[in-house]
Amino acid sequence: NKLAPVEVIRQLLILEKEIRRLKPVFYLPVLELAIPTLRCLSPAQVAGMKRYIQALVEADGKLTLFEFVLEKIVAHQLGMVYSHAGRRKMIQQIDSLLPQMVTLLSILSKSGNKNVEETRKSFAAGFEKLRSAGITDKESMLESVSFKEVDVALDRLALAAPNLKRIIFDACCGCVLYDKKVSISEAELLRATASVMDIPVPPFLFHPIKS
Repeated sequence: NKLAPVEVIRQLLILEKEIRRLKPVFYLPVLELAIPTLRCLSPAQVAGMKRYIQALVEADGKLTLFEFVLEKIVAHQLGMVYSHAGRRKMIQQIDSLLPQMVTLLSILSKSGNKNVEETRKSFAAGFEKLRSAGITDKESMLESVSFKEVDVALDRLALAAPNLKRIIFDACCGCVLYDKKVSISEAELLRATASVMDIPVPPFLFHPIKS
């Protein structure tokens, strides 16, 4: 049953006006402020909250970038506390993560640019950062990327060794900052990437300005 309890719905209605006044740029920062409190919930409460989020996401029959990012951040951050899965082996070779990096750079470049040529330049700027880290393969931007593919890619990139995570995230930032501007969608994707990789959010994400 995905229907939230009456008390949860009542609290949502109380907060609705305040939430509607909140600018989209602040949605994820507010979520991140709430994460420490959410980690105090019981496993049963966390399971219930995930069901309610899923119900809201599925209500209109489509998945937006923000909804994808929100679910990903919540699942990862609370999974760190409540998951009983064993520790997985860390990936030490950056070459083995190339397909996932191409997937991530492709959706980042598309999320911040409507012009096809600018999109390709954005992807190239990010990929150039990988070349400086020793990647020699020639890769092209993917023409289409699904949220499922991004989800799988982020899960694998999360297994990268700390030094590789810095390289990967630097490439993501290079892709986004190609035009020296950051859109809300780009900021959302970078926040999800930083969250999954357990690395700090860079200061420039607090001021997305690209329309």
